[in-house]
Amino acid sequence: MSIFQLKGDILSYFYTGSTSAPTVDFSTYLGFNTAVTSMVAGGQYRLNISYINNKNEDATDIIDLLDGVQSAYKIPVKGGKPDNFISSTRCAVTNATGTVVFDIKYSSGTDDITYNYASYDIEVVQVTGNFTGDTAVYFTYNYYGGGADFSPINGGYYQATTGVTAGYGDITITGSTYFSGLTEMVLYTLDLNQVDLSGLLKYKPQTLNYGFISLQKENSQISHSYLIEGSVISSDRVKFDVSAMTVSDETFTHQDGIFVSLVFNGINGSSGTSGSSGTSGSSGTSGSSGTSGSSGTSGSSGTSGSSGTSGSSGKSGSSGTSGSSGTSGSSGTSGSSGTSGSSGSSGTSGSSGTSGTSGAATILNAGDDRVLTSTGNAGEAQAESAMTFDGSLLSITGTSEISGSIKVGSFLIQGMKANDVNTGGYYFPGSIIANQWDAIASVTSNSIYFIKDNGTGNMIWDLADASTATTANGILAMATANADPNEMLLEGPIVHKQDATLTASTSGTLLYLSTSSGDLTKTPPTATNEVVRIVGYLLIPKNAAGYPIIYFKPDQNWIEL
Repeated sequence: MSIFQLKGDILSYFYTGSTSAPTVDFSTYLGFNTAVTSMVAGGQYRLNISYINNKNEDATDIIDLLDGVQSAYKIPVKGGKPDNFISSTRCAVTNATGTVVFDIKYSSGTDDITYNYASYDIEVVQVTGNFTGDTAVYFTYNYYGGGADFSPINGGYYQATTGVTAGYGDITITGSTYFSGLTEMVLYTLDLNQVDLSGLLKYKPQTLNYGFISLQKENSQISHSYLIEGSVISSDRVKFDVSAMTVSDETFTHQDGIFVSLVFNGINGSSGTSGSSGTSGSSGTSGSSGTSGSSGTSGSSGTSGSSGTSGSSGKSGSSGTSGSSGTSGSSGTSGSSGTSGSSGSSGTSGSSGTSGTSGAATILNAGDDRVLTSTGNAGEAQAESAMTFDGSLLSITGTSEISGSIKVGSFLIQGMKANDVNTGGYYFPGSIIANQWDAIASVTSNSIYFIKDNGTGNMIWDLADASTATTANGILAMATANADPNEMLLEGPIVHKQDATLTASTSGTLLYLSTSSGDLTKTPPTATNEVVRIVGYLLIPKNAAGYPIIYFKPDQNWIEL
């Protein structure tokens, strides 16, 4: 058997049979307080491991840190409820005859310097086969990342009780053991962290249906919302009458941890006064006048008036018709002028002058690189301080709401239509999609594929299965409803095709790559040379349309049996 490990070192030890606490030098050895054949997945046991491996190398720095990484916030408990198991490191002990995969509990270790070993609480994830005494085994480890502190918004953390609310951190829920059937809940004013929430719980505006309560069970991703229809306030607790606004088949039992958040409706504030109008921009300069058109043709001349009477003839020459004679007599009175000729047609108009420059708009909150938006008033714009563009980088400060898709290179973060949850292969908002990878293949919705080189320098999607490491390693993706090789789900929630084994399971069930091509299973493979690889988790066994919803997230670690 070989184990693939993407992080950490591989240490070798000699295995020894079950022992609660070694009483001799334990150098080079590793063992459990329970026989491997008696271990079961989910069981909690004790690991004993030497600081010296079987190569006589000092591994103290590694061993001391195995319980030192807190992967989640430690939630308080009360009554008979046991402490939560907070994982620090995922480990595996393996050789040719067996494998034990387990988590080491945070801050659970004890040291025995005299006999050179440390001891830790563990929780088994998977166990197969067995080890014989004094045989070599391989120990691998991965430290978990640090867990963030839990800080509920507008609420606190409580523990469910089926009895009367009697002390801090209690919440009594009545009406049903299903979250969707709740009609009444009673909360103590101090939560499990003994934070006083009385000011929030007892706040009651004078309006009908004045707020909402949200409940979420520990280790669940389902949030349940309720409309507050009334409340009865006591000195140390508050009873809420509620009606469910969400529907699911999730249930709760005594001592389950419950996260509680509250939201209340406020009254509407008065409208703000309108801002003054901005000043008008100055008028632009007038354009130059166009050139005058050419003159029209002159009208025809009028007829001449009749001549005046001639004067008396001179002494010498006979009167000619109009010949020169002696001195002419005085001219007669002029005849009346002839009528004016008709006017000529107008010349063509000259070209228009250039327009004057427009008036400048008023810019509010001006600043370097700020993006302008309209205020709704003519001639006025707002320079947004939270949105800037320097020619190459667009920066947005605060919360951004984007409709549609976000594409970064060949990755696509995309949403889905409201009715997509009723069809297999549709994925949810925030999913990561391999987009336009130019991988050639024809794919089938909901089948799992791995990427490979087809031998000609091109990538191709091929059906993955757990029968060999060759078809189970590397990058895995699931085909979506469009069955498009350029739209493959790398990570995110997706509606899976009808599968009776999934719909009969519970939320949180681990899902593994199946030995059947392109399929997944809730039962890990067990045969020699097969590969155990987690590919996701079951979120909802059966939605309203009868389909399971899974969270597809292939693990980067896998084991070849």
